[in-house]
Amino acid sequence: MTQSEMVMNTWTQIAGWTNQYSPNRRSGHDYGPTYIPVGLMRPNPDRLEAFGFKHFFIPYQKDTWQVSHQWMDRSAEGENADDAYKYWSKAEGLGPDRDKPLSDPILRDPRFMTVGYKSNGALEAFVAIGGTVYHSWSDSGSATGWAEWTKLKYLGGHISKVQVVSNQDGRLEIFAKVDAVDIYHAFAGPGGWTDWSPMHAGGGVAYDWTVGTNGDGRLELFFIDGGGMVWHKYQNTPNGVWSDWHQLGDPNVDLGTAALTTVTDAQGHIHLFVATGRDENCVKINVQNSGETGWTGWQSPNPKITADTVLHPTIRPLSAARHPVTGSLYLAVVADNNVKLHYLVDGSTDWKMQDNVKLPKPPVASPPTLTATQDGIALLARSTPEVDRIDSDFVWFIPAVGD
Repeated sequence: MTQSEMVMNTWTQIAGWTNQYSPNRRSGHDYGPTYIPVGLMRPNPDRLEAFGFKHFFIPYQKDTWQVSHQWMDRSAEGENADDAYKYWSKAEGLGPDRDKPLSDPILRDPRFMTVGYKSNGALEAFVAIGGTVYHSWSDSGSATGWAEWTKLKYLGGHISKVQVVSNQDGRLEIFAKVDAVDIYHAFAGPGGWTDWSPMHAGGGVAYDWTVGTNGDGRLELFFIDGGGMVWHKYQNTPNGVWSDWHQLGDPNVDLGTAALTTVTDAQGHIHLFVATGRDENCVKINVQNSGETGWTGWQSPNPKITADTVLHPTIRPLSAARHPVTGSLYLAVVADNNVKLHYLVDGSTDWKMQDNVKLPKPPVASPPTLTATQDGIALLARSTPEVDRIDSDFVWFIPAVGD
């Protein structure tokens, strides 16, 4: 089957996300709280693991949001391994004691959590609460066996977004936006995590930001300032010191709804996407040509990606990933109250859309998350509950786009 002829597998409801109890892992759902999915990771070829915040209500006590995770392991399915992507564990608290996970009433925003891969391939999760970042990790490489939640150095202020990425040498580096003042970063070293250091974003980081990775492993940071201008700075060498800030132009965004994401193509070039918040040209792209300063400038994809509505960046309306085999790029966009999936075949300049990728029960209510798997690209999203319906608050999953 050619890339242009690909057909996505059908959406599958992930059982257990809406349940504070323990549903049958192959049944639908039960009465329970809502769930905010944050991200989807692939810690080994046979397992996918999803992370998020689960609303937990105890009668006559203060309700809260718990850090949770859920996983699917094909190696445990035996002869049913081909269908294993349909079967997920129940959602459990993340940490050494799954009945007492990290929790807080403010954990309603997916930007408060980020998950990365340690140098040994294990997962490490980070959660921002107020001015503190907590982290836990699983050195066992399994879905269980997570460490106690511990604090990084106190940062202060209000942390509104965190993102963790891997350096070229495997060390994790975490970035955090504090108020509208600046972005700070810290990284793992032989003696533990360093203190936070400012990235010195000139006029302040008023709106969205993101971190990408160049083909040679150098990290690159992007943000939108209060005037709608996009800026970037990058490591001068892999794992090394950072450059000064440089402008990347004005993509003409609605500052209230603009959002950024990146993906790196098979040639090592970063593709920077912005959700503009405009009805026409709701997504624009700036592609790195060569080196650090060779960029194409802001352009609309060919053909244009248009929409009647683009959700607020709290929903983080963009997610991008590269197919592990073909090198094709995928972009999931929240628009027209649903998920739209676009792809660019490696070496082509023409974007195509998968017409059949729409949530069964729109509108969408969470960030779409694209993740490269052993089979292709997995897509995760959550639909909005219907009024007076206990059975309509679903997290949906499409296993893979293959060749």
